[in-house]
Amino acid sequence: MRKNGTEKQAAWVILVVGLVGGCVLVLAPVAKATTRTLAAFAGNPLDGSSLASCFAESSGAVTGTGTTGCVGTPFSSSPRWEINLPIDTQGAKNVRASIRGDGTTGPNCTAYAADVTSGSFTSSSSVTNATTSLVQKLMTLTVPAGGYLFVACDTLASSSHRVGMIGYDL
Repeated sequence: MRKNGTEKQAAWVILVVGLVGGCVLVLAPVAKATTRTLAAFAGNPLDGSSLASCFAESSGAVTGTGTTGCVGTPFSSSPRWEINLPIDTQGAKNVRASIRGDGTTGPNCTAYAADVTSGSFTSSSSVTNATTSLVQKLMTLTVPAGGYLFVACDTLASSSHRVGMIGYDL
């Protein structure tokens, strides 16, 4: 079966059970995953590939570099980073972003749902974390039928500003 351009397959696990004098092979269905986690660096610069030097990777997380010309250009919230989140179904979604700041300021992240039929977007409330600890922040929104989901984070002004893992409902 095809859905959203990807093939869906039943998940099975093979269990090998040892018995006296032999082995028995058992196939058993496994519950389908309902959430997924991505490293934020799986995304890309939102303001164009020419700003790639504004970002760095650190253990799968994305950070700002603070390079001259990156902060505040072309937007006051630049540099901005986007992570596409492949989903299996429409409906209500919880998106969790692990983010940290520099003790004074921090990145801001917002989840967006696109409606490809109307060309419109809806968004969650923005989340931020200025502390120097990586904190998971929750965003909620509804993805329409045939729609898609992504997270955009901005104000990645320095290497202290970090977006780590993004967890979300399928």
